Amino acid sequence: MTVILKKIVRNWTGVEPYRSVINLSYERFEKRAGCRLEIRLNNRKERVIAQGMSKSYVQKINKLDVIAEEKRLVEIYIQVIKEMAI
Repeated sequence: MTVILKKIVRNWTGVEPYRSVINLSYERFEKRAGCRLEIRLNNRKERVIAQGMSKSYVQKINKLDVIAEEKRLVEIYIQVIKEMAI
């Protein structure tokens, strides 16, 4: 997925093109999937803290990790990225 995103960034203009493309992909994903990634991310971090994982591990968890947990969400995110690449 990151390879496709980097290709999209090449054609993107703006101050921070990579961040803009990533944020846009997450926004489109949330609309299509009907879920809120920020809430899922916070829930995942809370579960990991409850399991006793280190702070550095908790800080490294990101939205892609949350998407990767469910097969349905992965498929939706792939579709979003493919649409953006067109």
